[in-house]
Amino acid sequence: MNAAAKHEMILTTPSDREITLTRAFNAPRELVFKALTTPSLIRRWWGAGHAEMTACDFDARAGGTWRFEAKTPDGYELAFFGEGREADPPAGMVYTEAFDVPEVRDRPSIVTVRLREENGITTLTTTSRFASVEDRDMVIATGMEHGAAASYDALEALLAEQ
Repeated sequence: MNAAAKHEMILTTPSDREITLTRAFNAPRELVFKALTTPSLIRRWWGAGHAEMTACDFDARAGGTWRFEAKTPDGYELAFFGEGREADPPAGMVYTEAFDVPEVRDRPSIVTVRLREENGITTLTTTSRFASVEDRDMVIATGMEHGAAASYDALEALLAEQ
């Protein structure tokens, strides 16, 4: 594969409670892991064009906590939070993730992030396992696929600068 090739994000649903996002990046996995876990770098790609990050804390260690807060162009404020379960830099990590609204904040998903590098191309696979089919379907219905794809495009641009 050409190192300058444009990579597309692929969304799959491997089970009735899971969403998997897969995307390749033209960068070594150490750099991708750093961009996924360093708040100053996360601020530069997360929400790309869909939300401006207003707060970003991320501690990828087992037992570490994280929280992202953002505001959409129409003024809607949103927040996500969770706790680290496993960290194996630069191969990946596992953490919980919850949308900070009363309806779902007590039902976090379990997110498993894996990074595999081959010939300078790192493939990121993120699988979110939800508490129920309804929770998974609610997340899909938000249009998250488009926001995630835009964020990953911004992440690719950031990685090219590093």
